[in-house]
This record gives sequence, structure tokens and C-alpha cells, in this order.
Amino acid sequence: MDGFVFSSAKGAVDSLLGRLATALTDEAQLLRGVRGDVRFIRDEMDSMNGLLLHLAAGDSGAGHGHHHVRAWMRQVRDLANDSQGCVNRYVRHLGATARSRRRGPLGYLRRAHRLLWTLRARRRIAREIQELKVRAREVGERRKRYGITLPLPLAGGGDQADRARCHVPPVPLPHATAGPGDDARRLALEGHEGPVVSGEDVRKLTKWLTEDAYDNGRLRIIPVAGPNGMGKSALAWRVYRHPAVAARFDCRAWCNVGDPHGGLSWADVAARLLGSLETRDGVGVQRWEDDAPVSELKAHLKGRRFLLVLDGLEEQPTLAAMEETLRWCPYDAGSAVLVTTRNETLVLNCDTYSILHLKTRPSVVDAFMDRALTMVPDVAYGMAVVLRKILSRFSTDPFYTKMLLHLLYVNPSRTMQELQGLSTRLTDEEPLKNAKQMFMFSYDDLPSHYKSCLLYLAIFPQGCSIRRNSLIRRWAVEGLVGKTDGLTALEAADRCFDALLDRGFVVPRNIGAAGRVKSCRLDPSVHDFITWIARYDNFVDTNLPSSLSQHLSICNGVDLQQVAAKRHASNCKGLRKICCCYPVRKVSGCCDSIIVLLEWLPSFSRLELLKVLDLEACDGLKKHHLEIICNQIYQLKYLCLRRTNVTRLPKDINKLRYLETLDIRETKIRDFGTKPLMLQMLKHLLAGSIDYSPREDIIRSNGSFSTVYMPHGIGIMGNLQVLSHVQVSHNDQLDEISQLLQLRKLGLVLSGKEVDLKHFLRAIDELHSCLRSLSIKIKESCKVTSEMHMVNPLFKHHPKFLESLSICGLRNELPYWVDELHQLAKITLSETFLTENALRTLGHLKGLRCLRLRHNSFVASRLAFGESEFRNLTFLVIEITHITNISFSRKATPKLENVVWSFTQVQSISGIGYLERLHRFELNGISIPYSVREANAAFPNHYVFKYNLQSHG
Repeated sequence: MDGFVFSSAKGAVDSLLGRLATALTDEAQLLRGVRGDVRFIRDEMDSMNGLLLHLAAGDSGAGHGHHHVRAWMRQVRDLANDSQGCVNRYVRHLGATARSRRRGPLGYLRRAHRLLWTLRARRRIAREIQELKVRAREVGERRKRYGITLPLPLAGGGDQADRARCHVPPVPLPHATAGPGDDARRLALEGHEGPVVSGEDVRKLTKWLTEDAYDNGRLRIIPVAGPNGMGKSALAWRVYRHPAVAARFDCRAWCNVGDPHGGLSWADVAARLLGSLETRDGVGVQRWEDDAPVSELKAHLKGRRFLLVLDGLEEQPTLAAMEETLRWCPYDAGSAVLVTTRNETLVLNCDTYSILHLKTRPSVVDAFMDRALTMVPDVAYGMAVVLRKILSRFSTDPFYTKMLLHLLYVNPSRTMQELQGLSTRLTDEEPLKNAKQMFMFSYDDLPSHYKSCLLYLAIFPQGCSIRRNSLIRRWAVEGLVGKTDGLTALEAADRCFDALLDRGFVVPRNIGAAGRVKSCRLDPSVHDFITWIARYDNFVDTNLPSSLSQHLSICNGVDLQQVAAKRHASNCKGLRKICCCYPVRKVSGCCDSIIVLLEWLPSFSRLELLKVLDLEACDGLKKHHLEIICNQIYQLKYLCLRRTNVTRLPKDINKLRYLETLDIRETKIRDFGTKPLMLQMLKHLLAGSIDYSPREDIIRSNGSFSTVYMPHGIGIMGNLQVLSHVQVSHNDQLDEISQLLQLRKLGLVLSGKEVDLKHFLRAIDELHSCLRSLSIKIKESCKVTSEMHMVNPLFKHHPKFLESLSICGLRNELPYWVDELHQLAKITLSETFLTENALRTLGHLKGLRCLRLRHNSFVASRLAFGESEFRNLTFLVIEITHITNISFSRKATPKLENVVWSFTQVQSISGIGYLERLHRFELNGISIPYSVREANAAFPNHYVFKYNLQSHG
């Protein structure tokens, strides 16, 4: 809580200092004495900023832990915000223009005319500055009066110690693993919500399978016995995937022996084991196509140390046949068979190495204790006791138990003193107090600017979905994060989002094809806590309800009560209605309230504080509403008109000189008019919408894409980082794009003419060092696209740092530089009509993790993933209606985790047994053939399959 007050105050002061420095160098005429007042305010706020830094470096007892210190810091923040508004008004009304700087008689006359014209405004601003000077002096004296002094240096280095305390561990990538230890920690953190598994049982089984015991080289048969519902299969699967077990055996195989159609013979079991047999490096073993699966299995196991898992074995003859077969197989010492069964008699009648009986289900505390111990290497006994005590306090609230796991995940070097301090603050009788203590323990672990970003989420209604990209852009323009450690403000905000995810403050809601979290939500309890902190610290200085405050800046200066008190006309009823409608639930009601708010925006005196205006999905916007925005909110940095009924932007759009993000996606805006777009601070221009066919197809890839034509003068907007998606109308615009050397994401719609593609290639050649994402759409109406080739020796550079590529409509051939994109992580293809050779080319890209094949991307009806291809692919999406067969070779896609296949007809799926890391296989179609269901039953973890059947209509 204290950290937020500090960070918000410091952010406001930093922003003000920058604006004051600009104002003092301005050549506009000021009334006598005002320049000195502005300089005094700047120096005073600079001194306060230094004190804020020192207070942040002190401990809670000596500095900002006292209530009166927090109150003083809030006063500093409010003074900085008010001063910011005054400086903004000064820059707008009195700031020098290009004309007023001209010399000579004409320039003198213009300056004299401006002096007379702005006399009234200069007098008003002069009075405000003098009042602010008085307030600044009072705030400074108040600090001395209440004894707010510099804290004593911390033992061990002061600032260095504080930086170490606030250090944020590097955020691991969702699928990046540095070794078996990291892999185990990630699996323990993700933890499925299936049957509870005892950590002690996992360790016991793992020890039996990996220990070097003297057993005369005999086969280790280890039954796991118990009634239904004890989690036998889940336990066996955890052990089967354990990194220590994977490293111990040369090959492993899993077979679900239980079958709804009756017991399986040993030959059937052997055939299924062959289908899932994997070597230590994670690739499959070549299978011979003959009628002797038992002989095949013996040949493959010969000379190897193997692990076979027979899940749900109930038939004694099957087990006896297995023992007889493997008795004469010269396997390596230490080989083992793990059996899960309900049949106690079967266990007693076989030669077992050890037996594990499951009689009761493990407790939730035991399950989470196992995961917590996985997070902390070499945990001492005393720390284990403390961890168990903490977990027992949250046995009825698993959310905060998971939050503790997240804390251990991001920082496994937690000290005994830290955990013991948390444990002593927890009780058995007050669950709500325990939840608050756990939240504050995690919250205090955040750096101050991360706390600000977390509290910002309090403006969103409870339960709503929050899009990642929109959120990080708002964080950046609000000044909650800034440039640091060589990162831009947007990159720092993106890292902050990952940090909040890894600490469990936000919960993923929508995960993209490449595994990136695209939207999130807040747990209700987290939302309650951050709302309480935000209100306590006056985080949002307005009385707007959350349904409206989410559309505005956090410091907006919109005081509805004040305006309503000034106006008593009958048409003010709508405004008074907004003041009373705190729990607005209906979207239509929320939109109506926003429209009323826009009508009354000119009545608010502090519009210069408004930096964010998010009007997404607000119907009823009129031309005059946009004109109000452009003429009144001149400091606006973020404007979202997504999914509104706006068809044209006003001519005054260029008055938004500080605008950084303009989002007009899913609107009917098709051009910016003939006037050039002169938004030189613009960083993100987002446009484009897809209109799907009204009929419900299985694959909705045929939607028509429409977007805005590229604005004139795009080349002068040198700060552009995202330009997506715009339609190119002539070649000169492509030449202008090549001048945008900060462009990271580019999405273009081209006409398909050969001359356009040549200019496009020239632009890519110029931007090769900065582009990270590229999307190309060729208009379907072009008939010569199929005869074009992207191979062009005139251009020597390729976008070597490209991470995402989307191609639609460029037929028969990939760009000539695709095989050089070794950092490419995601590729999406549509209407490309590629052959099998193109699939081979993509298969050799080392960094590719996501492959999405959409409508008409390939001409063949069969997709075959060959040996040694797609070595790092984790996500595969197939949305091609005519694909009927998919096959995986034994060494293909060893890291594939998710497959989504949408189809109209399917004939076969082969090689699924080779996909050891497969978590989910989703099938979307009209009918699922029996052969596919057999593949499901034969797969080790058949629960990964999901069927979404659709009707013919």
C-alpha cells in the first residue's frame, strides 16, 4: 500500500518536472513574476521527488510506514497533478507557435496580437501558478512540522539493499525450460485440477523406479492397488512424466488396458505399447507392420532399460502373459512395469518388487505441500513445517494456496524468516483475515511501479475480461511504467503483465495459439483487496462508478457532483442519473451513461488531465462527440473507438498532438480524408475488421476483411511502432512505410499487382532490422496473384528478427526469405494453396512454436509431419476443410502439446502415440470415426481428447 502511494506520487512529480522544463524554455510572453513562480514550483517538486526516493529506501518504521507520511505523499501527488494541469493549460494557451517565433516586423505584429488576445488567459493562469506556489510552500512546511525526515541508511548498503529487496526475478517463458528441475517446477505450478495426488506417494514410486537396488537383474513389477476414485491413474501419470524417471529409462510406454468393450489380450496390449513407445530423447521407435506385436515388442526392448505402464489392468492372464514374454527378453537391469489395478487378488499372485496400496485419498494440504516442495530446492525440515502450517490455514481457499506457490515459483530462495513472519500472522478462526495477510505478503513483494499497475485494475468491473495489449498500452500512457533497463515503456509494461501473471494476481482467460496470454481476469477476492487499497489511497480522484471509470484516465478531474450542482436545467437529469448509477450492469445502460458524459465534457474544468478515453462498444457516438474530444481533450494519448458506429473521423483529429494510440478496429471507417494525418506522437494505429458469413460453417475462415486506407503523410510519423491493418492505395505509400524505422508490427492489405509486391519487398528490405510481426493480405479479387513469386534477388536483407508472420492470398509460394527466419515463433497461412514442399520448408525453422493452417492454405488432402521436422512446435491449428488425414512420424514434433483440428470429413489420424508431451487434442467436426476413437483409447493420457460435434445443418 505504501509503495503505491510513493510510486503514484513519484510518477506525477516526474511527469510534472518534464513539462515544467519545457515550459521554462518556452518563448511565450508571461506576466511579470510568473516565470519565477514556475521555477520555484519546479525546484520545490524536484526536492520533494528526491525526498520520496529516500522515503522509499527507508524501512517502514523510519519512513513511509506512518500514516501521516502516507498522507503527505498523497498531498504531493495531488499537488503534482494540479500543477500538471496548470502547465498543460499554459502550454496550450500561451505556448509559442511557429508563427510567433518568426523575426521581423511581421513576427513582431503577430506576437503583439497574441499578447493582447491571450491577456485574459494569462491573468487566470498567473493566478493559478501563484496559488500553486503557495500550496507547494505549505506542503514543504507541513513536512517539517510533522517531522518527516530522511530515513537512516539501511544496514548493508541502503539503496542497494532496497534494490535487492525489490528485485523482480526474471519472468520465465511459459514453455521455456532450462532443465529437468525447471520442467518439474513449471508442471507443479500449472497443476491440473484432476484427482489429488499425494506427494509422498510420488516420491515413493519414483524412488522404487530409480534406485539401484540389488535385484539380480529381475524385472521390477510394481502394482498400485486401490478402489475407484483413489487417483491411481493420476499418480502413475505424475510418476511417468517425472524428470528423474524420464532420465532413468532408455524407453517408456503407456497403455490403458481397461476397455469398455471388454478385456484386452496380451497381443492387443503389446500392440498399444508399441504405438506409444518412446526413447529417452522423446522420439518414437520404428514399428514394423506385421502381425506379431509381441515379437516386435521384445525386439524393441532388447538390451534397453524400459518402463511400461499398464493402467487399469484387471485380468490375471494378461499379466501372466506379460511376465512370460519379458522373462526371456534380455533387457537391461532396472527395467520396470508399473500396474494400476482394483484387483487385490491380481497383486497377490504376481512376483512384485514392491506394492503401493491406496486406501484413502490424500488431503488437499498434502497435494499442495508436494507442489510447494517442488518449488523450493533443498528445503530444510523447519521450513517444510512452516510451509505445511501456512498451507493448512488455506485448506478451504485454494486460490491463496496457489498464490503461495506462485511466490515460491518466482523466488525459490524465500528465507525462513519471511515465511515464519507470514505464518505467525495467520489464525485458524479468521479466513478473511488470513486471505488479507496472504494478499499483502504477495503485494509487498512487488516493486512500487508494479503495485501501481496492479491497483490500476481496480477501475475494471468485477469479472470482466481485460485484454493484455490494451492494458499495457494504457499503463504506458498513464505513466505507471517508464523506460528502464534498455526497455521501452511498452516493453516494461509487458514485462509487468507477465510478473503479475507469475505471481497469481491475475488469472489467464484467453491463451493464444502461441501460448501467450491474450486476456486475463481478476479473482473476486483480489479485486476486492485492490479496490480497498485504491480507495484508501485515493487512487482514483473521481466519484465515477467503475462501469464508467474504466473508460477514462485514473486521474481525470471529472467531478460529476460539482457540475451537477452548477447546472439546474432540466436537461441535466441525465448527468444526475450517472452520479447515482454506481452498479451499472447492462452494457446498453453503460453506453448511454458514456454518451451523456461526452455531452457534458466541456463543463469539466480539468480535461487536460484526461489521457485515456476508451469508448469500445459504445453505440450512439455522433460527429459532435468526436469533435468535442478533438477540441477539448487536447492532452489525450489513448483513444479507442473499437466496435463503435463511427464511420468517419473529424477533420480536427490532428489537434490531438499527443495521441499515441488510435484504435479504430471493427468500425466502418474507410479513410482519413484528403487531409494528411499529422499525429507525430502516434505509436499505435490499429484498424481492420472481419465480416463473417451469416451461415454457421465449421470453419469460419472465409470472412471478408475490410479496413481503412493508409492515411496520407504516414512517413512523417516516425514514432509509429504498430501499423495494423491498413490498405495500400498506391506505391508511394509503401515507400513512405520504409521510413518508419521504429516499426515493430506491420499489417498491410495489398492489391496484388506485381508492382505493389516489388515496392512491398523494398519496404521490408528497409525495415529488416526492426520488424517483429508482419501480416500480408492480398485482395481476393486479383486474378494474377497465383502467378506471382516473392523471389527477388534485388533485395538482400530479410527480416531476420521476425517473430510472427501471417500470409493470406499470396498463392503457390512462400516469401523467399522464410527459410532464414530462425526466430520465427508463429506463422498463420490462409488462401496460399501451398504444396508439401512448403511444409518441409516450415518444418526446418528452429524457433517455430505455433503453426496455424487456415482455409485453402494447402492443396493436399493429407498432412504428413516427417522425421526431424518441427522440433520445437508446441501448438498446431488446422482449419482446412479438405484435409482428411494427418500423420506424425516417429521423430516429428517431439514437443507438440496442443492440436486443434477442424474438419468436414476425417479418415485417419496416425502416429499420435509418438506425441509424448501432448496435453490436448481437440476435434471439431460432424462425426468422429471409430479409428480416431481407437487412437484416443490407445493414447497414454486419453483425457486430452476433446470432441466438439456439429450438426450437418
